[in-house]
Amino acid sequence: MGGETSAERSGPNVILFAIAAAGLLVATGSPSIFELAGRLLAPVALIVLFRIGPVHAIGAAMAGCLLLLLTARDGGLVLRTALPVGISGLLLGRAAGMRLRPMWAVAEGALPYVVLTAFLFAAPLSGPELDTEVDRIVASSLAMSQEWAAGDESAMEKVEELTRSMVRWSFSVLPAVSLVYLLTLTTVSYRIGALMLRRFGVEAMLPSLFSRWRAPFGLVWIFAASLGLVLLTDGALQRVGANGLTFAGAIYFIQGLSILAWLLGRMRLHWLLRAAMLAVAVFIALPFFLLATLSLGLSDSWFDFRRLDTLTESEVPPWK
Repeated sequence: MGGETSAERSGPNVILFAIAAAGLLVATGSPSIFELAGRLLAPVALIVLFRIGPVHAIGAAMAGCLLLLLTARDGGLVLRTALPVGISGLLLGRAAGMRLRPMWAVAEGALPYVVLTAFLFAAPLSGPELDTEVDRIVASSLAMSQEWAAGDESAMEKVEELTRSMVRWSFSVLPAVSLVYLLTLTTVSYRIGALMLRRFGVEAMLPSLFSRWRAPFGLVWIFAASLGLVLLTDGALQRVGANGLTFAGAIYFIQGLSILAWLLGRMRLHWLLRAAMLAVAVFIALPFFLLATLSLGLSDSWFDFRRLDTLTESEVPPWK
């Protein structure tokens, strides 16, 4: 790296600048593969730009927001999407440059999303707005259930009641679902960015392999406390508990998937065969698969199925 001239570096730098700015623009699109790509690539480019200097990364983030304003997009998108994604990328770049432990780097990078989620869902969706959305979704679901019910009014009433309660529950845990989604994107962006930094000769600590990943043990107490709130309270406290339970449950489900990846890896099967085995488990017995995988991840906190606590120092997860 030291022998490179300014001209030799300018090409990749301009490309990274353009990727970061364009990524912020694309990330504000409707939910699609392009929006997902923007949310992933913009932070990655900002992480790598941080090796050049914070000014370059900040400039790229500002350029992305400016592009939104110049293209007459909804101004609220800048605050809801581009700004958090840009700030997250800058914080991840700072963390990678300081060689923070990956767990703390991801937590720092996810901070803008946590603030945004808390702001957007501070006042839960309720009243006529919620009723209208619930009615729309329920009507769509009932239309698909007409043939199954074959004109049975009592069956349709039960389906409507069940669908309505499930939709309302889904809206109540939307903050937790959003947070898990954004944390996952932040982790993937950080890992890709850290790998790219190593290609540029900058050492950055990498998150552990997915097959060796494990959630902090303290998540158990969040799971237990949230379960207590759901069972023993109602109203706002019950909503808080439902979100905590959904968040912890999703994390434990991901931990269960990492254990399955470890088990399948030990079988030394071709990756296509491993993918096919998982696909069969998901499509044939989805409810059982979800519950079993979540339970596997939760119990791993105590039983340490992969013996991560006895690995050598170089193999231990970064937060240990």
